[in-house]
Amino acid sequence: MPRLLPRLLQHLSRIHSPNVPLLLRETRDLNSALNELRWLREHVHDTLLPNPDPHNPPPPLLQHQRNVLLRSLCARRGMWGEPIQYLLGKEYFGLSGVEIAVQRGVLIPRAETVDVVEHFADLWERNQMKGDRMRWERGLEAGKEGKEEPRGLRVVDFCTGTGCIPLLLHSLLYPPSDSLRKDGCLQPKILGIDLSKKAITLAKRNLEENVKGVGSVHSAAIEEGGVGFVQGNVFDLDPELDLEEDTGDGGESESNTVSTVRKRKERGQKLLDQILRFFHDGDEDIMSGIPEVDVVISNPPYIPPREYLTTTSRSVRRWEPKLALVPPALQWPAKAELEDAEEPIAPGDEFYPVIARIADQVFSAKALVVEVGGDEEQVERVRRIVEREWDADAGGTAIWRDWGGRRRAVVAWRREIGVDGGGGWKWLGEQC
Repeated sequence: MPRLLPRLLQHLSRIHSPNVPLLLRETRDLNSALNELRWLREHVHDTLLPNPDPHNPPPPLLQHQRNVLLRSLCARRGMWGEPIQYLLGKEYFGLSGVEIAVQRGVLIPRAETVDVVEHFADLWERNQMKGDRMRWERGLEAGKEGKEEPRGLRVVDFCTGTGCIPLLLHSLLYPPSDSLRKDGCLQPKILGIDLSKKAITLAKRNLEENVKGVGSVHSAAIEEGGVGFVQGNVFDLDPELDLEEDTGDGGESESNTVSTVRKRKERGQKLLDQILRFFHDGDEDIMSGIPEVDVVISNPPYIPPREYLTTTSRSVRRWEPKLALVPPALQWPAKAELEDAEEPIAPGDEFYPVIARIADQVFSAKALVVEVGGDEEQVERVRRIVEREWDADAGGTAIWRDWGGRRRAVVAWRREIGVDGGGGWKWLGEQC
């Protein structure tokens, strides 16, 4: 990073603001520092300490309080590296007006995730214009006659965090404005799942605020259960989590292992029941025990422990939850299963085989979308993982790029025989 000379800091303090040198300690870029100063000043003036009489200048005492508070926020940003989003208390997510409240302990949404969600929504809408989606929504299935009840898209988002993906996706697929919704547009049902109780609480708050406050999400997301959030561990749903009742010589270690697996399977069944209730509320097919999920999407932790220490910024390491960035160390039997794979799972990739298996074997999902870190080697590894865990004969895989041109997401789709000549969801591979 460039060294900040005292003479330069004094000059910037005179011509801009005494707060600019503070912000430069973290941003290391003048334009970024000036933008952050503007955002913080607006936050103080408009939200924290608004003028009771906007038609007249603020009283001297109020102005003094504003200056003190602004200086304090700039110091927290520059001296301690606190993320600007935590200071502002929110992050704008996408172009549809979704505002995501953020707080320490929950990962801040990234712009790259916006690209993934908006690209999926764009492909989905363009596919609807071709007629594929409408035929699918009418329930046409290979080898079956008649029609099923039309319904919207069903999506599960693992590692949902703030709930940004479900909220933005619902806003794009089912806009709150009647003028923006196309004829025949059906409301999707999107369920976010996260291990963190704090994240689920914040996601529910964001749902409430974006529906009743900001108005960026349709009221049906609450009133008709279009968006929901539940706490759960994705690893508990792993279909290869086998329970061996025969404990061999009855050793204490083996007995404890069986007990651990049994508890995980019990938690997994409870989570599966919650998913069933969300998607099939009041429906008789809930008794089948298999939720009908069309798309599994996820931005899981993917940073290897070593890279976390060497490549992430001071601000990220100090303030954002490591649990949402670095996959936890796996225990038996997941660790043994991954080590015995044809290609051992590299550090940082632990979530991907489990999510792919759940999408394929538990949900029989029609599509899978997983975000990766943009590292070329990791992208190729994850693609091989998905191809190995996703039925190779079921469809295909592709890679999407983000706005910066980096390969950002691995997608897989299932081929639906009998629909449009067996093309299925291959349109997910467009514009990769």
